[in-house]
Amino acid sequence: MAQEIALGVDIGTSRIKMVAGYVDSSDTLHVVASTSGPSEGVKKGSIANLDSLAHCIAEQWDKLRSAGDIRPSVCLTSIDGTSIASVNSSGSVAIERSGPVTESDVRRALDASGTISLKSSEAILHLIPKSFTVDDCSGIESPLGMTGSRLSVETHIIVGSQSAVSSRVSALSGTGLRTVGLVTHGVASAEGVLGADERDLGVCLVDVGAGTTNIVVYKGSGIVYSSTLAIGGSNITNDLALGLGVPFSVAERLKVALSDLSRLDNAQDERIPDVDLSKFLNEADLSQTGGIVRARLAEICELIASDLRTAGVHRYIPAGLALTGGTANLVGFSEFASEITGYRCHCATARRVLRSIDVSAKPEYACAAGLVRMAFREDASEIVRRVDNIDERGWRRRARRLVRGLLG
Repeated sequence: MAQEIALGVDIGTSRIKMVAGYVDSSDTLHVVASTSGPSEGVKKGSIANLDSLAHCIAEQWDKLRSAGDIRPSVCLTSIDGTSIASVNSSGSVAIERSGPVTESDVRRALDASGTISLKSSEAILHLIPKSFTVDDCSGIESPLGMTGSRLSVETHIIVGSQSAVSSRVSALSGTGLRTVGLVTHGVASAEGVLGADERDLGVCLVDVGAGTTNIVVYKGSGIVYSSTLAIGGSNITNDLALGLGVPFSVAERLKVALSDLSRLDNAQDERIPDVDLSKFLNEADLSQTGGIVRARLAEICELIASDLRTAGVHRYIPAGLALTGGTANLVGFSEFASEITGYRCHCATARRVLRSIDVSAKPEYACAAGLVRMAFREDASEIVRRVDNIDERGWRRRARRLVRGLLG
C-alpha cells in the first residue's frame, strides 16, 4: 500500500512554508520535502492581495514538486490574523438510554457547547474539547463506553472571519492544490512542537512571526486560552529601518545576517560579508542597532505577559513559554524573554522529525510541521475546519485510512 502524504502550507506575512510528509505509529514526522519562500499580499496575517499571494504559493508548490513526485492526499493550510478570537464554553446532554456513551452523545454535547452568539460575518474555526464529565465523574479525556445519565463537556472555541476562510482557500485553489481544511496558526504550531508532557504540566506556546504573535495556553492537555497579537518581527525590522535610515529590505537583511542579540549590540564592530549590504550601511550609525532591537523585543514580551495576566491564565503555565516562529531564530531571545516576562522560556522547534534538518532545527517550520501532524490525528475531524465537500463520515473514513496505513 502506497504511503499517504499530507501537505502543510503555512501562509505567513513574510514567508510561505510548505512541508510534505507523514506521521508513523511512533509519533515521528517523516518529511518527504519542504520549502520556504517569500510571501506577498499578506499584512498582519490577513490577505490583502489575493493575486500576489497566489503567485507566491504557486512558486513554492512548483519548488516543492521539483524535489520529487509529491502527490499529497490531504492539504491543510494555516489561517492567521487579528480577526481571530476565542472563548471557553460548555455543553451538557442526556446520554441516550442512560447507557454507555457513544460518539453520537459526544457529538451532541459538543454541538451544545458550540451554541454561542456569532456575527453574520463570523464562523467557528475550531471547537476543541478540554475535558468531559459523566454524571459526577469529571476530568475525563475520552468518555466513550462509560455509563451514566448525563454527559457534559468543557470546550475552547476559536472564531474567525468567513471572508478570511474563503480567501485562504481561493489563494491555494489557483495553484491546483485542493485544500481539505484550515487550522489556526497557533494551534498548528502547538501541534508541531509541544509534547504531551508539556501540555499536561501547563505550557504557553508563543509563535512570534513577522506580522503577528500567536499565543496558545495548555493546561492538563487541553487548550484553555488562545489569542493573536498584531505585532511581530516586521515591527523590529521597521524600527531598524527608521532608526538607521535605511530601506526596510536592508534592515531585514541586517537583522537576518547578524541574528544574535550580542552581535546586534556590537553591530558597528561586525564584519558583514554581504558587500552590497555593507554599502547600504556605510552611512548608518550601527551602534544603535542593539538598542533598537531590544526595545521592540521588550515591548513584544511585555504584551505577551500582559495578555496572559489579563486572561487570568498566567498561573497555569509552570512549564513556561515555548517560543517558536521566525523571530525565535534570534540567538539570545529566549534568555531575554525570560528576563522581561519572568517566565521560563525556551526556543521550540518541530518535535520528532526525520529526514529534514531544516524542519527539525528552524522554528519557522513549526506551523507547517504541525499541519502535517494534524492531518494524521485520529480526532482530526473534530479539530480541523473543513472547507471541502467531505462530510463528517467521509473525513473520519479518511483519517482512519491514514492511521491504518501507518500501523499496517
